Amino acid sequence: MSQIYENNSTMEQVDTPLSPIYAPISLLDRRKEALEESREFHKAEIAYLQQLLVNFHKIISATKTRVKNSSLDLKQVEQSIINVQKEEMNNVDDWVNNTTEATLSPATSTAAEWRGCACSSHQGIYNNWPTYNAELTIAQYIRAGLDDLVFEEHRQPYGEFSDLDADAQAPQMIMLVGGMQKTASIQKLGFGTARAPNHSGDIRLLLDPATTQLESPVLIADCELHAPKTFSRIIAGKAPIGITRRSLSWRKRMPLGIGIEPRDISNLFYTQIMLPFSTLVCVFADDFGGLGEVATLLATWLVNAIKCPSDLPSNTQPRIMILVKENNSGEFDEKTAMPRFLRMLVEEAARRSPTLIERTRGRISPTNMAMLFSYFGHISILALPQPRSSGRVWKVLRDRILSESESVCIERSKAQFIFSATHLTSLFSFACDHFCNDVVRPFNFIQFISQVDSVRLHTFAVPIIASALALDAFPPEMHIFNPRAVFDELYKQICQGIRNPRSENEEENAFDAVQLTNAIEHQFCQNVLRIAEGTTSAAAAHQSCLYSFRKEWADIHSKISCFGCGTREPEHVCSCGHGLCDLCLIRYGNGAPGAPWTISVKHCPLCDHEVNKVVKLKPPTAGVRVFTADGGGVRGVVGIRWLKVLQANLRLPMPIHKHCDLFVGTSSGGLTGWGLSGEDWSVEECDNQYETLAGVAFDDGLPLQLHSIGGGIVQTIRHIIVSCTTGSRYSSSGIRKAICSSFGENAALFGNATSTKIAITATTTDKSSTVIFTNYSGPQRPVSCGYTAPSGEAAREMKVWEVARATSAAPPYFKPYKGYHDGGLGGHNNPVNLALWEQDLIWNRKGKQPDFVLSLGTGSTIETDSGDTNGNTNTSWISQLFLPRLYRSFMKLLDGQKTWLELLNSVPQEHRSRYHRFTLGFHGPEPKLDDVNCMQDLRERVDADASLLKVEVLRCVDYILASLFYLELDCLPLASGFTLQCKARILCRLDPGTRELLALLWQLKERQARFYIQSTEQVPCVDQVSYTKIQHGEPFCTPVEFSISSMDDLVDVKVDGITQRARSISNCPYKLLDLVKDQGLHCVFGRPDHKRRLPLLQHVAKRRKITPNKSMRR
Repeated sequence: MSQIYENNSTMEQVDTPLSPIYAPISLLDRRKEALEESREFHKAEIAYLQQLLVNFHKIISATKTRVKNSSLDLKQVEQSIINVQKEEMNNVDDWVNNTTEATLSPATSTAAEWRGCACSSHQGIYNNWPTYNAELTIAQYIRAGLDDLVFEEHRQPYGEFSDLDADAQAPQMIMLVGGMQKTASIQKLGFGTARAPNHSGDIRLLLDPATTQLESPVLIADCELHAPKTFSRIIAGKAPIGITRRSLSWRKRMPLGIGIEPRDISNLFYTQIMLPFSTLVCVFADDFGGLGEVATLLATWLVNAIKCPSDLPSNTQPRIMILVKENNSGEFDEKTAMPRFLRMLVEEAARRSPTLIERTRGRISPTNMAMLFSYFGHISILALPQPRSSGRVWKVLRDRILSESESVCIERSKAQFIFSATHLTSLFSFACDHFCNDVVRPFNFIQFISQVDSVRLHTFAVPIIASALALDAFPPEMHIFNPRAVFDELYKQICQGIRNPRSENEEENAFDAVQLTNAIEHQFCQNVLRIAEGTTSAAAAHQSCLYSFRKEWADIHSKISCFGCGTREPEHVCSCGHGLCDLCLIRYGNGAPGAPWTISVKHCPLCDHEVNKVVKLKPPTAGVRVFTADGGGVRGVVGIRWLKVLQANLRLPMPIHKHCDLFVGTSSGGLTGWGLSGEDWSVEECDNQYETLAGVAFDDGLPLQLHSIGGGIVQTIRHIIVSCTTGSRYSSSGIRKAICSSFGENAALFGNATSTKIAITATTTDKSSTVIFTNYSGPQRPVSCGYTAPSGEAAREMKVWEVARATSAAPPYFKPYKGYHDGGLGGHNNPVNLALWEQDLIWNRKGKQPDFVLSLGTGSTIETDSGDTNGNTNTSWISQLFLPRLYRSFMKLLDGQKTWLELLNSVPQEHRSRYHRFTLGFHGPEPKLDDVNCMQDLRERVDADASLLKVEVLRCVDYILASLFYLELDCLPLASGFTLQCKARILCRLDPGTRELLALLWQLKERQARFYIQSTEQVPCVDQVSYTKIQHGEPFCTPVEFSISSMDDLVDVKVDGITQRARSISNCPYKLLDLVKDQGLHCVFGRPDHKRRLPLLQHVAKRRKITPNKSMRR
C-alpha cells in the first residue's frame, strides 16, 4: 500500500497564511501602529483566501457543465479530437467503432443472450446479431433498423453473484475464445458443463465452482460471439422483464451504403468490453484455422485497442494464451512457434494500420515489441492436450491458466483496478451504456464511476481542497482506486486552472498553480490512504478538517458558494453567515427522531458557532405542492381570505402555508407569500398586516373630508398632477415605510430560515424582462428559459423590503426601484407558469405533475359568452380609438384568469383536477388597486362565494390531505417469475408527536381511512397497534407489499376516507424506476450525501396484509 501513495517527486507545500502573523515589537510607542498593520494584513489575507475559494467555485461550475455535456475528462476529449484529426480515421472505421454494442444478459435457464437485430424500419421481423448466452451472463440484444438501433441489457444473470459475498469478493474473468475444440476443453479443464449442440454465437459466463470461496473467484467467459457469419432473426416486441433497452445513438451517424459483418461487431465487443474486464484470454487456434488466423484476429484487436485504449495500467492488461493442438507425436515447440507468430501478428497489424504501427522486416523492432505488450500483457503459445489425455495432464493446463490469471489479478490489485462483484455488475452496465452512445472514445473506469455524481469539489486551500476532493471521490461503498490515478483523471487539470486573485498581470507575481496542484495531490493521496485503511470515512475526515480551521472560517463567508463542500451553491444561511447546500445540511446535520427530513444543525460545521438551525426538507420521493398568488393591489386580500376558507375546511391545527413547498407571488401576491411562508404569519395576522400596509402605502396625504368632495374630483386632480410631476401617484417613502414596518429593514431574502421555497417576480424597466428573486439558489436556469434569477453576491444580499418594494412598483402608483417594477408587467401577474417551470428545475421533475397547484386570484371582471365584460357592447367611436384599445389590451395582459385558462388548456385532462384556482368575479367594474375602502367588501364576497364553491373547496382540500402521505421502498424490487415484488412503506410528512399528526391520526381512525394500492388492493391507514404507537410519539408508517410487471410501470397509491373520494398520495402515480432512483437505491458506488443505501425509517408495525378492494370511491 505504501508504494501506491509514495510521492517520488519533490514537492513543497503551499504556504498560504490563514491567520495574522504578529512580529515581536519591543517599543511601546510602536505597538499601536504594528497592531493596525497586522489587522490590515489579516484582512488582506482573508480577502485573498475568500477570493481564491470563489475562483475555485467558478472553475468547478464551468467544469461541471462541460463534464455533464461531454461525459468525459476535458483532457481526454481534447486528445481524442487531436487523435481523430491526426490519424484521419475514415468513415468506415468511425462507423464500425460506433456500431459495437455489448451487454450482460440473462436467460431463465441461467443462460443469457446477446442478440443484435437488423431490420428495415417498415418490417416487424429483425435480423439477429450473434447471440450472447450465459450461465451467469451478460447478454445484449441489438435491434438495427434504418432509423434506429436498440440495445437490450439482460439483468437476470447477475443473480449468479448471489452465491458470492458480492461486496467482499472480487471476481477475475478468463475469456475462452474458440469453437468446438474450446467447447470440448471446458469440461476437461473443470470449468463447467459443455455448451449444448447447435447453440453458438453467444457468450456464456460460468462461475468456476472450485473457486467460489476464494477472495477472487473465477468467471469463465465462454465466447463464441464471433461464430455466426450471417444474422438470424427474432420477432420484435416489448422487452421482457429484466431487460433494459437503450437506443444506439451512433446509428444515426452511420454513412449510407456501409455494411458491417457480425465478426466486426464481435471483435469490437471483445476489444472494448471483454478485454478490459478480463485477466486472461485463451484462444483455441485450431478453431480459427491455425496460428495465421489467430494472428489476424489479435491484430484486429490490437488496432482497435490502440485507437480506443482503456485506462488500465500497462502492467494490468490481460494476457493472451494461444492453445495449439498437439500433433500425433505429442510434441510442440513453443520456442520455434512464438517468434514466428509475433512477426505475423505485428506484420498483420502494420498492414491494417500503417499510421499506428511501424512496419519492419524480419526481426521485430523494440518499439513494436513495447507497443505490443502495452496492450497485451504477455503472449504465450501452449500445447492443448489430446482429448483422451489423462486428467492429470489437463490439470496441469488448468493450473497454468489459473496461475497466469492470478498474476494479472495481483497486479490489478496493486493498481487498485480489481472490483467487487457488486461494482463489477454495475461497471458492466456502465460499459454497455457507453458502448451504446460512443465507441470512438474509450470506456474509462474512473471517469464513468465518477459520473454517478458528476459534481466535483475544488474550492478550498490545500488541506481543505484535498479533503473536499476525497469527500467527493470516495463516498461510502465507492471502489477505492489508486488515488493518483483518480486525481489525474478528475481533478488535476482544474486545480492547475486556478487564477491568482492577487495578480491581474500573469507575467507579474504569477500564481504557482503547479506547486499548488502538487501539494493538493500529495494531501489528497494521504487522505485517501486513511479512508482505504478504514480508520475514518471521507465525510468524518472532511468535517474534522473543516473544524480544524474554525477560527479562520469566522472571517470567510460567501452566499454564492457552499464552503461546506465547495461544489454547490448554498440554499440555507446560518446565523453566523455561512451558507450550506442541501447535501451539506444532511451531511452535517441530524434528522429528528422518526423525521429524517427535519434537519437540525446545532453548530456551524465551518466556524463551530452555535446556530440551532432547523430546516424541513421535502422528502426525495414526495411530490411538490405549489402555491401562487396574483398581483392586484388592495385586492390581494381576496387570496388571503380564500386561504382562511381552505384552512377551516382542512380541520388540522396547522397553518395552511405549511402545506406548501414552493410559493411564487407577484406584487401583492409576493408580499402575501413572504408574510405567510417567510415570516410565518397566520392567515389572520397576514390579513391584518396587509390591511395596515395598504393603508400606509396608499395614503395620498389628503384629509378624509376631501375624498368625498365632488365624487373624489379633488383627489383625482391631485393624482394627475402628482403623477405628471413626480412619475408616481404615491410617495416612495410611504410604501417603503409600510413595507419596513411589516418585514423589517435588515431581513435578507436569500437563505431565510423558512423551509418553503419562495419566489417573487419583478420586471426590468429597460427590457421589460421577467426576473424572480428567490430565497433559494436552485440550479442554473437555461439562457432561453424566458426569465432570469439574479444569483450574484449583490443579489444574494438584497433585503426583503427591497424585493417587496420592487415587485410592488406598479405604474402609475409607485416609482420603479433600482431598475425594477411590478412583476405583472412582464406577463406574469399570475405567476403559475413560472411556478411550474421552477419546480421542474429545483427538484429535477422532468415535467412530472405537481401534487397540486393552488392559484390565488385577486378578482376579475366576468366575461359574457360574446366576450363583453359588462354585459353590453361599447361601440362608441371613442372606445375604438388607439389609446382606449391599447389600454384594454394592456389590462388584459394583467388578467390572471386568462393566464389560468390558457394553462388549463395545456394540461392533460386526467391531471386537471390537481389544479385549483380561487378568485372573485365582478359583474361591474373591478375595484381600483388603491381603493383601501373596498377590502372588507371583498372579504365578504369571498365568504359568500365559498358556500357556492363548496365542491371545489373540498376537492382542493382532498389533494392537500392526500399530499401529506408519500411512498418509499424498503429495498430494490425483487424479480419473482414474471413480476417484480416490492416491499414499501407509506409515510407522512408530519413529524411524530406533533399536534397536527395526532389530529390527522384521529381523522384516519374515525373515518376508517384506507390506502388503495394500484386501485385493486387496500390496507387500513392505521390499526389499533399503529394508532397506539403513533400516539406515543412514533412516526406514521404503513408497510405494504405489491407486485408490478416492469420497472417502467406506474405505482399508484390512493387514500380514501379522509377525502371526498380516493385521491393519489404524493407524487403518485410513480414510475417504479424513478422511485428507485429518487431514493438512491441504485447508487452502488455511493451516494453524494454519504448516506448508505439503507431505509431511513424503521417500521413501526408488522407488515399488514393487503386485502382485495371492494369499496374504493372513484
